[in-house]
Amino acid sequence: MAKRETTVGAVERASQILDYLYEQNAECSLSAIAQGLGLYKSTVHRLLTTLKGLGYVYQNPSTSHYGLGLRLFLLGSRVSQNTAMVELVKPIAQELVEQYNECIHITAPYPLGSEDSLPRQLLIGKIMNPHNVLTVAPPVGAVTLCHCSASGKCMLAFSPPSVLESRRHLPLPRQTESTITSWDQLERQLAAIRKEGYAEEDGETEEGLSCTAVPVFSGDKLIMVLSISGPTSRLRALDKGQLLSSLRQAKDRIEALLA
Repeated sequence: MAKRETTVGAVERASQILDYLYEQNAECSLSAIAQGLGLYKSTVHRLLTTLKGLGYVYQNPSTSHYGLGLRLFLLGSRVSQNTAMVELVKPIAQELVEQYNECIHITAPYPLGSEDSLPRQLLIGKIMNPHNVLTVAPPVGAVTLCHCSASGKCMLAFSPPSVLESRRHLPLPRQTESTITSWDQLERQLAAIRKEGYAEEDGETEEGLSCTAVPVFSGDKLIMVLSISGPTSRLRALDKGQLLSSLRQAKDRIEALLA
């Protein structure tokens, strides 16, 4: 029995290492990984050696730093191809792209960490006009903070109250001059989002870019957020009522498909 618990614990710590490397979005030293996760260097080194042998991480021969390996890319590509939920939404999102010629994002809640980490979101789908010169960040698979984006605020607005209450002691990082860093101001916005059923954001994640988002539910549970993003000068020149009507119709169609 003790051996089984040790094996499960090792798997959990290996998963933590992979998550850490993913979130850092850069090669990391053994010391940085150990310190970031609060683990012994000897434990992290042993797990990294195993993960490296399996192809889940690689080690830069010049710096000895570690990064995510090709095997994860191959697994991720297969998941992307077979994610039924995204494939179900894509035709509806494509219609929005054709109507507005802007980028449509599909995001989902990222699993909550400890109460010492802010809520985040995972970008699971991105549909855009291939002829557009401007590419709206971030890429599919990116994990980003919720407080500074329209889609993330939708998730926060419809999360259980305990999610925010237990994290109110944490600072809200500033991404741009427009980022909300006050919990009181953020909670006022979230109350408005619950009332109106949509969220907007102008330049809070990246200067010059704006986003409008609507939540998508399965029953009473938020499962994804549908949003449209583009240059502020273009997006805010659109008829707001028409844009919201289009997003809400798309939301209703997706919810009907998922029912």
